[in-house]
Formats: sequence, C-alpha cells, structure tokens
Amino acid sequence: MEKPSGNNLHLYYKETIRLFGPDGTPCTGLDPDGNGFLSFPGFPDLPVATYKGDGFGGAGPGGKRISVDAEGLVLNADGSFWVSDEYGPYVYRFNAAGIMIGAIRPNDAIIPMRNGTQSFSANSPTIETNGKGDVVIPANNPTVRKLKLHRLNLDIWFSLRLSRR
Repeated sequence: MEKPSGNNLHLYYKETIRLFGPDGTPCTGLDPDGNGFLSFPGFPDLPVATYKGDGFGGAGPGGKRISVDAEGLVLNADGSFWVSDEYGPYVYRFNAAGIMIGAIRPNDAIIPMRNGTQSFSANSPTIETNGKGDVVIPANNPTVRKLKLHRLNLDIWFSLRLSRR
C-alpha cells in the first residue's frame, strides 16, 4: 500500500476484576448443570455449576457456584458494570469490586427448557470411563441416551450428543 493508515486502536491491559455472587462466593465459568440453582433475596434463581472437591481435581468439600459466560459488558459512571451472560441468558450487574448487586432474568419464553424444567446445561456431558477402558457418554443424563464406546487406542475423544426420538 502506498499510504497505509496508522494504528487507530490500542488496547492496554489495566486490571482484572473477579466476579462474585451476592454472597461474595466467586463465580465460575463452568457450564451450569441441572442440579439446582442458587437463590438470594431480591434475585431470580441463578444458574449454577456443581463441582467436586476444590473444583480443580483436588480435595475439598465441593459445592455450587454461579455460572457466568460473559458475552457483553457495559460500564457505568459509578464504577459498577453490566455483564450479559450466555448461560442464563441473564444480565448481571456488579459493583466496582465485582460483587453481583442485581440480575435481570428474561421472560419464560427465552429461558431454556428441557423435559419440562428450566435447564441451563449446555448438554455437553463429561466423558466418563468405567475402569475397563470403555467410555460411557453420559453416565446418568436423563435427556440423552447412554452410549458405550470402545476407546480403540485413539488420542482423540469424541463427545456425542444423541437425541431421543
């Protein structure tokens, strides 16, 4: 090019703000599951991920955390900010410290339903082995048929979604 334009956009990392639920518990980016919700006064039921141990493969009590898959961000002059969430699909408001101070739940027509109940699961079940080298996808998912595969010494694992017909 004879006359390329100069740089017109510069992004600089300034800081990270962790997101926390209304009770101060950190949120997670794990897919929400069908194992319940978390409820707080003044908030709609919030989608959660249930985790074992410390959530990273180590020992711990396990528990539930609010799932957030941030898709959009709006900053307010007071330091608070809004985050749109793909999982819910909710819109959350956080204060400047990252603590959730509000949540907007869309009307029922937009809330994902599975088998007549509200479901925020991505329907991406984990692959589990039965200790014999067989892969079971998924182990106990009432909305998807069980499928037993042999590993065949492959390095690539496939997750299959099978619908009931």
